[in-house]
Amino acid sequence: MKEKIGVAVITCNRQEYFDRCLESLSDCSIDHLAVVNDGKPYKNQEYLSSRLIQHEINKGVAVSKNDGLKHLIDNG
Repeated sequence: MKEKIGVAVITCNRQEYFDRCLESLSDCSIDHLAVVNDGKPYKNQEYLSSRLIQHEINKGVAVSKNDGLKHLIDNG
């Protein structure tokens, strides 16, 4: 069985850094990417719709990390 690589990116009100992070990941061999936004929605984030978890209110880094991990586990 081939091992899969999953990455969960946690972000909160730092779109410039988030965009740079996604750009740096584009060259990586990642099987699944999950994004947890714990802040205000970013412009043009509809391209993330299938892998985006958008919190309605700030829940903090621990909950965000757990949400990202749960999403990765649920998606194999």
